[in-house]
Amino acid sequence: GRPGWPFGEALRASTVYDVLLGDAGVRFVENVRLVVEDVPGDVSSLAPDPSQPSTWYAASGPSIFRSGDDADGWELLSTFPGERVERVGCCPGAPGVVVSSSRVGDGEASRVRVSTDHGESWRVVAETDFHVEDVAVALDGTPVVFAASDRGLFRLSLAPGSVPESLIVDGSDAAIPCYAVAVVSGPGAPLQVAVAAQELRGVYVSFQSGRSG
Repeated sequence: GRPGWPFGEALRASTVYDVLLGDAGVRFVENVRLVVEDVPGDVSSLAPDPSQPSTWYAASGPSIFRSGDDADGWELLSTFPGERVERVGCCPGAPGVVVSSSRVGDGEASRVRVSTDHGESWRVVAETDFHVEDVAVALDGTPVVFAASDRGLFRLSLAPGSVPESLIVDGSDAAIPCYAVAVVSGPGAPLQVAVAAQELRGVYVSFQSGRSG
């Protein structure tokens, strides 16, 4: 008989048929079904891991999943009851660092979490009573998170006990509501941060690591 499957190889019904029919005592096989308990359903966010080939993270409902074989298979990493994970992202240059943001209950409150071990464990780094629309993480000496929210753009160090720093995107409005944030990093250069403002107020860009002004 077949000795088994290499780690990461997809398991298909046709392979199961072949194995079963290869037994001299088996005349026929019907209705082979492969059933798994936890797989991504409605995916709200998908992120590649820049430090591991073929590795992806997916947010689906209250859960975060990881694939190590370009989505042939998925494993459940964590589930946060009463929440909906809306964003997940990785940090280029910092292997293992993954961030997520989730909506808590049916209100506007959000939680931002970080993992430093490729999603195996998570800790809360920020809780807000307003909605965090998007998160991005980048290396600025140490990993930092930028959170675009209904109350403006925030920068958060991942050091324990850190407090989110409100960034002034537009001098005329210290809390301009934001939809999305993206970060580009280059060796030895300040982070470039772009944020999309709500209410058709345009896109703002910082070439100085998102500093106010």
